Amino acid sequence: MKRICIHQPTFFPWIGLFHKIRNCDEFVFFDHVQMPGGKSWISRNKFLNCGEVKWFTLPIVRKNILNTSVANIQIDHGSFNISKVKRTLESAYRKAEFFDEMKSVITPLLEEVAEFKYIADYNIHLTLQLSQNFKLACNYIRSSELDIERDLLGNDIVLHLCIARSATHYLSGTGCTDFIIPDSFSDSGISFDFQSIRHPVYLQPGGIDFVSHLSIIDVIANYGLENIRRWLEQSFQLPVPLQMSSSIPEEISTVGV
Repeated sequence: MKRICIHQPTFFPWIGLFHKIRNCDEFVFFDHVQMPGGKSWISRNKFLNCGEVKWFTLPIVRKNILNTSVANIQIDHGSFNISKVKRTLESAYRKAEFFDEMKSVITPLLEEVAEFKYIADYNIHLTLQLSQNFKLACNYIRSSELDIERDLLGNDIVLHLCIARSATHYLSGTGCTDFIIPDSFSDSGISFDFQSIRHPVYLQPGGIDFVSHLSIIDVIANYGLENIRRWLEQSFQLPVPLQMSSSIPEEISTVGV
């Protein structure tokens, strides 16, 4: 059996991406496709500050963005104020139970931004580093490094990647239900499952109602590394029946393919 997941390289992703990594044998960073023209998870994510959802961004060079692949998008270092970002996150989470743990993990990753020219390289690096902290292991590969057809789109490119990597199972996120065709995978001998995830619930200082789907930074600060490891270990994949694909519950909604 070979279970594959595919996802764009995300900036400090939510915990659901690491759930994918936990539940696959090979994780494909989807970086050969065109960079989205608007705002995307590749260059920004959400955190919580005094109970309010805020955004933090890693600026990118936007020149010719619509003709550039994700793998070739450059970081705009001149517009990234790392000191401000660190101060903002420290202010937002200084009352969190695992603040010191979060700071020890996240601060070095933020300081490493300067070492990278391309945002995909940086996002992949931080994902691998965080995966090590969570004691996750699988085979990682970049779609830009594969000998695949480059002109395919939507369902066709996802299916083509699975076939090219000899997948027997494909674990899909639910952010692709507008174009994904599960039967096409079954017709190719590949078992298709939607990701099923119940987000861990924890105390968020300053908030009233729990806010899920934030950056992994929020989870580390308020839930802690050991609890994350335990949750990931216990969160084995529960396949979602395909008939649910037209009405995915909010609790398992995600971003990516």
